[in-house]
Amino acid sequence: GALGPPVARDRRGRARGVAEPAPERVMSFLVARGVAAAPPGAPAPAPVVRDVTLEVRRGEWVALTGPNGCGKTTLALALAGLVPLAAGDVTLDGLPIARARGAGDVAVVMQEPSSQLLQPTVGEEIAFTARNLGRPDAEIGAEVRRWSEWFGLAGERAREPHALSAGRQQLVLLAAALVSKPR
Repeated sequence: GALGPPVARDRRGRARGVAEPAPERVMSFLVARGVAAAPPGAPAPAPVVRDVTLEVRRGEWVALTGPNGCGKTTLALALAGLVPLAAGDVTLDGLPIARARGAGDVAVVMQEPSSQLLQPTVGEEIAFTARNLGRPDAEIGAEVRRWSEWFGLAGERAREPHALSAGRQQLVLLAAALVSKPR
């Protein structure tokens, strides 16, 4: 290809008289502003999560760390729209979290898998959320096969989920979360 015209450069090698491209504006994917929340079933006036503000970009990984009882789970549930906020707001890709969650854009897998397993077989468990979201059966079947194979659960789709080890139960729940196609 042809080279462009010569460009004058300053002592630092920057092009003179040429506008530098504007930095790419990256929109935050998950935004929480001034969030306060209490754990499910806690007395209303005592939120354990207070004034949390954060922004997470698409593709960015975030870890919530801290001692037992500091509010990690409550914050995660608040960010997912699963507990009411005492203050603040949460948006996912610009949408209020309740609207995004209602569209199936959010999935949560908790620490204790056995409390989340509701269906009689692994296959039905993996399909459960996607079915509740009204996804087409053909799409659900293909996604159940895909994710059960990905997590090494293909041979266990007919098994009862509570008969699996806790680690395998976690994999079932991860597969179920991904079948629902959260953003």
